[in-house]
Amino acid sequence: MKCERCKTGKLEKTVAPDSVEVGKHVFTAKVPALRCRECGEVYFDGPSLERFELRAAVELARAGEATGEVMRFMRKAAGLRALELAELLAVTPETVSRWETGKQPMEHRAMAVVGALVVERFEGRTSTLDNLKALRSPRKLGRRVELVLSEAPAH
Repeated sequence: MKCERCKTGKLEKTVAPDSVEVGKHVFTAKVPALRCRECGEVYFDGPSLERFELRAAVELARAGEATGEVMRFMRKAAGLRALELAELLAVTPETVSRWETGKQPMEHRAMAVVGALVVERFEGRTSTLDNLKALRSPRKLGRRVELVLSEAPAH
């Protein structure tokens, strides 16, 4: 691959520092990238940047940060549009907007759900998202449901 900036340099794999600021926090990490051997231009790929931002969102969720700016950042890191989040939480899109802009007090239960969505996405799970979707579109269960039990994993 050739460098877009200098048009001659060959790109090589590397890691480069990057940062993202959310509220009063600045998150930094060394992110996989490509660097031009000739001019030094650095190119980050989308998935690596998304993973970095998702990791920052996990830290915010685990710290219990609850501001509109943090909610917006975590929602985006979870891969949700405001309309999707509103539907999942059974609120209006305007409510989500008011939370995110600070025009309405933050709903802590909503923040907890967004935090769970972020952590699960980072861990490659979708339990909370699946449960929220099921609440929006319940399916009928039969009167009698046969279950197959397997041994639960040891904790």
